[in-house]
Amino acid sequence: MSEKRPYSIGIIGSGRMGLDIFEYLSDFMFPLTLICISDQERLAAQKSIARRMERRRRNGLIGEEQFDFRKMNCVISSSLKDCSGCDIIIEAIYEDEEAKRTLYRNLEAIVREDAVIVSNSSSISPSRIADSGISRGRCAGLHFFFPVRYKNVAELIRMDHTDDAVMRRLREFLAEINRFYLEMGEDDAFILNRIVLDCQAQACRFLTEDRYTAREIDRIMQRRLFTHGIFEFFDSVGIDVAARAVDNYATLRGDIEFYRPLLMSLRKLMSENRLGKKTGAGFHDYARQGEAEIAGAIKGAERVELVLTALYINSAFKACERGKWSPEDLEYALTEYTGCPEGPFALAQEIGTSELRDLLSEHHMTTGFEAFRPSRLLDRAGNDSQHERGDGEEVL
Repeated sequence: MSEKRPYSIGIIGSGRMGLDIFEYLSDFMFPLTLICISDQERLAAQKSIARRMERRRRNGLIGEEQFDFRKMNCVISSSLKDCSGCDIIIEAIYEDEEAKRTLYRNLEAIVREDAVIVSNSSSISPSRIADSGISRGRCAGLHFFFPVRYKNVAELIRMDHTDDAVMRRLREFLAEINRFYLEMGEDDAFILNRIVLDCQAQACRFLTEDRYTAREIDRIMQRRLFTHGIFEFFDSVGIDVAARAVDNYATLRGDIEFYRPLLMSLRKLMSENRLGKKTGAGFHDYARQGEAEIAGAIKGAERVELVLTALYINSAFKACERGKWSPEDLEYALTEYTGCPEGPFALAQEIGTSELRDLLSEHHMTTGFEAFRPSRLLDRAGNDSQHERGDGEEVL
């Protein structure tokens, strides 16, 4: 691979995520190219980026040297050919597998032989996008989280075909942009979203079976688990985007019945064009938000919070069973992801692993759902705690 510096970075897609990646990378001395899908989007992006850069310069967030560099090293285009000279190309178009595959095939005829191509997809494995029409050794997944500036975590996903030199280049790139990342193979892809999936699915079961409202559950979750709550998070991402992602994640699990209420709820909202904040309504109705505020205590809130917290913790411990990441790395990544000061491992210590294990075992026995099966590591942590409290013998 070429060792040319500085890297020239291409970003394809001028939606919310593409623009957000572009804005974050604007702080670094990379020549940047943003490819928009139409001239109309190109003009809108040019105006938006110029305003943001001027505002940041005026407020002292960037210096004159950086401002001048960005003006001289920024291309905003609606022609794919304008990213032909880029070292690293980040695909950030909408979550449609066929559209992404078509884009990759078009890129193959345009980009340099040593260019690295990564997908920012949040749910589609890189190998499903980089099909036989492209040199797969140059491809990988690089999933940033929104908003990029304030979520210091990314997922670097390696395919079986990805070249070692490509991975080295991507690791160097992430180090240069001061980004913490978890590295994973495709079996582990999108691990952070998958860790919270069981909690999200059970929240939807509470919504449909126990007659809680979405706003009640969100208020419960905001206390210690998710800054924006579960259902507001879905509305923020977009119900259509969330539905495709959950569908992809659920297929990786064998317990489809557990996830069915969540899948059905998302599909129902899509059929009603309630796509979240972008249409004014999703799980929440944003036009009537003030009327939906909750006063006073929520009956059964402690039970709901404990069950959802236990599922979140259990999923994180199961991720650790894979042996790919340390609890410390997962803890940091998940606090960045959720926006909450405590991650699942700190919560486990606070609640107590024995209590969590007993609660999960009880629900596993009653429901049969695999999501409630206690992690082997959680079980071991509970046994270790008992040993430490018992006779003081050393625990290996």
